[in-house]
Amino acid sequence: MGEGYVSSFLYSEYTFISVCIFLKIHFDSLYMFNFLYLFFILK
Repeated sequence: MGEGYVSSFLYSEYTFISVCIFLKIHFDSLYMFNFLYLFFILK
């Protein structure tokens, strides 16, 4: 019981962290894309 609870807690933590990493990479790439877009337009 206790072991299953700990493993499910670790699994949810891992899922949360991977989602955060995915969102960070996604938004960072969006930010870079917007930056390049503005750079080429202003250039």
